[in-house]
Parts: sequence; C-alpha cells; structure tokens
Amino acid sequence: MKYLIRMNSTTTAVISAVICLLLLSGCSDPISTPIPDPHEKGLNAVVLDSIWIVNSEWMHTISISVYPPNIAAGREMLCQIRSEQVSTHFRLYDDGSYGRWEDAAGFADSISGDQIPGNAVYTRRINSLFAIHEGEYHFLFALSGGEPPDTLEMIITLSNNSLPQIFDIEYPDSVLSGVMADPFNVVVADSNGLDDIVRVELLLGEWFDRQHLMTYGGENTWELGASSVAARLPTGEHPFCIRVYDHYLNQIHQPVASDYYTVWLENLPPRVTEVAGPDTVWLPETGSDTFEYRIIVNDDQGVGDLGGLELVLSDTAGVILERTYFDDGSYPGSIAGDWKFHAGFTVVDTAKTGILYTFAWTPTDLSPQSGETYYNTLIFMPPRENMNYGRYRTKPLLTAEERFVLY
Repeated sequence: MKYLIRMNSTTTAVISAVICLLLLSGCSDPISTPIPDPHEKGLNAVVLDSIWIVNSEWMHTISISVYPPNIAAGREMLCQIRSEQVSTHFRLYDDGSYGRWEDAAGFADSISGDQIPGNAVYTRRINSLFAIHEGEYHFLFALSGGEPPDTLEMIITLSNNSLPQIFDIEYPDSVLSGVMADPFNVVVADSNGLDDIVRVELLLGEWFDRQHLMTYGGENTWELGASSVAARLPTGEHPFCIRVYDHYLNQIHQPVASDYYTVWLENLPPRVTEVAGPDTVWLPETGSDTFEYRIIVNDDQGVGDLGGLELVLSDTAGVILERTYFDDGSYPGSIAGDWKFHAGFTVVDTAKTGILYTFAWTPTDLSPQSGETYYNTLIFMPPRENMNYGRYRTKPLLTAEERFVLY
C-alpha cells in the first residue's frame, strides 16, 4: 500500500507508505571601528568610538594595533589630540594592565585596559574631560621615533547630547512557568527628553544574548511582562541587565547599561494539546484520497520558545520514518507561529490493508527540552464498495526495498 504524508504547519513534508506497500516520506556592540585587516602594514584602530559626549566621565577604550609586530619593538605609542581649542597628549601601553600611569591626569585611566602584554596592541581608557566644546578632534597616533606608515590619524566627534539615566529597577524574585508574574519595571530619564530614547531592553542569560524589548508604560517607566522571558533558557537562576539607547548613542551602538541582577526562571517543556485527524482510512476504489492531521502544541513561555515537532512513524515491523517539523507556515494554508502543525497524506487504491500505523509526536522547545510524547494510530481498510459486497481485493506484497523508499 502506498500512502503519502505531507507534514507540518511549516514544512511541506510528504510521507508515502506502502502497506503491502511503499511508504514514502514527504520531503519533505560595541566596536564602532571595524577590526582592520591584520596584514595591513602600519597602525590600525581596533577599538575606537567615533562619537563621544562632551564633558562626560564615561571611559572609552582605545586600542591601536601595529603590524608587523616587530615595528613596535622597544618603542612607545603616543597620541596627540588637536583641535582649535585643545592640544594635549597621552600614551597608550601594551602592558596587560599591569602598570599604573599618571601621564594624563583628569581624563586618562591610570590602568591602561590592555588585555595581552607584548602583542603589539596598545590600549588606553580615556574620557572626554580633555574638552568642553562640541566639534571634531583629531587623534594622531604615532610610534616614538617612527615615520609613516607608523602613524595614524582619526577624527572623533564630540556632542552635547547627554547620556540617558537609569533611576530604578523593579523585578520579581522568581517567574514560574505559565504564571503572569509581576512585570519588570525600569525608570529611565534623559535630559534631552523622552523622545531622545530609542529603546529600552532587558538582556538575559550567561552571555546576555536573550534580548527583550521593553515598552513605555508612562511616567518615565518602561515595562516587560514576565511570562515569556524564560524563552530559550533552562530553568534556574539567570543574570540580567537593562540597556538604554538614545538617538545619539544608538548611532554608535553604545548603550547605557545597568548593574547586573539575578532572577529565577522556570521553563517547563511544551506539550501537545490536540491531535485531530482520522484513526481509520478506507482506501479509495480507484485513484487516491487525501487526509490531514492537525497537531496543536502549547508552551508557557510563548511561541518564541517553541522548537519543533518530532515524528516517529512505526508499523508492526518497526520504525518507518523519523522527521522534525516546524511551525513556519510552509504547509499550504498554514500560518507561521500559530502553534498548529499540519500533516497531510494521500492514500492510493493500491495500498495494503490491515496494518496498524503508530504516530508518536514529541514537541521540543529552544531551552532545549522535550515534552511528553503524544501517540495516535492509523489503519487502512478495504474500499467501502468492496466491503459492502463482501469482496476483498488481493494484492501482492512489496519487497523491503520498495517499502522503505524515501523522497
């Protein structure tokens, strides 16, 4: 018997099986200057923000690489800042932050901020207290005693746009799966007005790579409902922080960030809530008939935590097909992200009857974890016309190779 099964609310997959038959399965932020070419001779800016705020104590890291590294041997890295109002200088160091330097008191950190000593990358952390006016400032970097290409000039723009400020953060101690917990609330202000704030976001996880956009709730407060924040995270304690971008800072991807906090999150596995479809199919007298399954899956953390739906299809001889489907809207007439998976199949009049097929549906989320498996069965019966007259057609058995052809 041959039947085709096309599955998923997002993948047009076709399973065609033969019961006596042929079973066929349906196929179916921070760095504003890019890291330069390491083989380009001379000096290159590895880290250097191109826009700064006037009169701010915010420390900017400047890192200048030297290639080939032997150019830097025994030489110092100097920087002169020049504009119509300012002419000052400081040094950068390749010291792994082991030294203390007071050569630019008032705007340069005494600890260089260098990561690896002796790798020909010179670093220094400075703020904008060297200047009090807006405008362009020329940063001229040079190795002591060197000539071009041992120099580099970069233009930094200083602006009067002030930093936004985070005044207060309220958050629940724990968020249970499927429970509408107290929301995360953040009070933010910007002296340039609330219209200057581009977005406020909550970052979760070990690498703060789970980003949740917060919405403005009035009175300088941004909020985020807690029911879905555990999406893609395992149950447990998770660090989080708040980041705020305003129009000025958004241009250089340098947000204002809060301190780090910790919240306990519960992420329960998804579950199949409904499988709608036939449990018995009568073979057509001639040609083929098409049937459909609809599988509904629910996840407390929202559709953003939903992974796939794994199918294991078996008959009395063992596993026939294993496949994973996704709620991506690829099945004809389906909608992505609606929690519904669809499985269409076609049964032809040459199919063998009397074999019980078992479907095992297992939902997964992105934490990752698997939910409980839901089982349903399907059996093929002789054509109704033949049954009415008490006649049963006989069909030859198919070979093992014919029964397990996939396309």
